Amino acid sequence: MEKQYNEKRPNIPADTRRIIEVDAGHKCTIKNCNEHTYLEIHHINQNREDNKIDNLILLCDKHHKMAHANKIDRKALKEYKKLLNIQIQYHETMVSDDFYTNLINEFESRILKIGFDWLKTLPQVDWSLKVEDYQRLYSLIEWIESRDWIENNDIQNSFKILSKNIQKAIKTFEQHMTQARNKYYFIDKFYKQVDYYSAPGLREKLQKDFDNYTYNLIDLTIEVANNFNTIFRIIRRDIDNTFLSNKIIPNLHGQQLV
Repeated sequence: MEKQYNEKRPNIPADTRRIIEVDAGHKCTIKNCNEHTYLEIHHINQNREDNKIDNLILLCDKHHKMAHANKIDRKALKEYKKLLNIQIQYHETMVSDDFYTNLINEFESRILKIGFDWLKTLPQVDWSLKVEDYQRLYSLIEWIESRDWIENNDIQNSFKILSKNIQKAIKTFEQHMTQARNKYYFIDKFYKQVDYYSAPGLREKLQKDFDNYTYNLIDLTIEVANNFNTIFRIIRRDIDNTFLSNKIIPNLHGQQLV
């Protein structure tokens, strides 16, 4: 072992060093030592070639010297490392619990303000969407997209799909959106404009295009309804089995929202 320490110290990979420092909170791992200025990474088994995470521990200069002098033996260092890992796991659990509690509370607040009637009325011609609901939907999209998701899982993926499909439905609606009386947006029946009547068959073609446009909007809103269903089921299964259970959510084009 003496020969090993007379040789040049091998470099610890930067990513590994970062993990060790962040896990320890950039301070000495020894209990009740709050030194955070002069820190060194110690190999618990004193093999400098062994850069496995479990073999590395962040120590202050004093405790690092004590470890090399065996004043703090390997068994004790392993216990300190184990204690640190327990603290990390506890913290991650707390963060996870807080994250999902805040997530579903905020989500419930936002969707209840918007309601679900817009999913039924969006493909309709008259009085399709309140201006304030239109703004809230874009706010919901921004909220989903801006969240700092803590892990890649079913609920994160489902929220992202929901955001994408709401945006697709609104963008489609916007293609023929007209505002009336500053309170509502509605779909303009563009094929009724007098200028188009002079061309034979044009009005019929425009009406057919409009009908296809409306059917497309219906399909998109059904897809969004299914996305909501998926999220509700995941939340009730994994986070809160009472989520929105006391709310009446409408039937949509034959698709019942749970």
